[in-house]
Amino acid sequence: MLLGAIDVLYGIRSNLCGTVKFIFQHAEELPPGGAVDIVKSGILNDVDAFYGSHIFVDAPAGVIKAAAGPVSANADIFKITLQGKGSHAARPEKGVDTLLIGAEVVQALNFIVSRNVSAFDNAVVTIGAFNAGHAHNIIPDTAEILGTVRTTNPETRQTIKKRIEDALNGICAAYGATSQLDYICGYNAVINDVGLYDFVKSIATKALPNVKVIQMQPMMGGEDFSAYSTIAPAFFAGIGAGPTDGEYFEGHHPKFRVDEAALPIGTAMYVAFALHL
Repeated sequence: MLLGAIDVLYGIRSNLCGTVKFIFQHAEELPPGGAVDIVKSGILNDVDAFYGSHIFVDAPAGVIKAAAGPVSANADIFKITLQGKGSHAARPEKGVDTLLIGAEVVQALNFIVSRNVSAFDNAVVTIGAFNAGHAHNIIPDTAEILGTVRTTNPETRQTIKKRIEDALNGICAAYGATSQLDYICGYNAVINDVGLYDFVKSIATKALPNVKVIQMQPMMGGEDFSAYSTIAPAFFAGIGAGPTDGEYFEGHHPKFRVDEAALPIGTAMYVAFALHL
């Protein structure tokens, strides 16, 4: 979509009243995100406004999602390394079982949100990986747990981090194990500029009269586009791309697929934003 916008805008470059920069960014899926590096480079310091988009398969092609204010969550990741003492499976009393300890840690972390975060707040703690042991008759001496934390409230973000530390230290102390927590504060929440909301809706209607603009609901996904709003007003839109037949699968699923009719719509939005700005 962005390549399409370059092609169109380059063809009418003599009509432009300013400079358009196109960002092909590295490490969007690797917290703290590549946007931070680009912002720190200073190459975007003269930018007056940012526009970005992401396809969404829960809406069909021909729909654009837009919202003022928060549209994504703070996205953090963590790795827990447990150290116990290995032993033969027939003599568990001689070891410190990190598989058992890890199972208790995983359960404890899944209770954090329900017992520490208000029902009127938004937060998610998800464990994505738990690895311990490699044989049926050996108690493993190490285990590794990988997870992510999604929040919308900065105070809740710190509370959950503290509760992970507390739960981990308490469980390990009870069983005689040690642990290491590597916690990375990743992307901040994307907060769309309120002033750009009406502007984006207006250009969508002008550029694509057959396209429907709907309200984008805040999501708990992470997106490092948030870094650009530290420089200038920014807006992040959703481009409907749901397949026209069969079941749709969310991003990061191996069966993820899109309706490519979304591509010219996304391109038109990039072009319209630049021209009208």
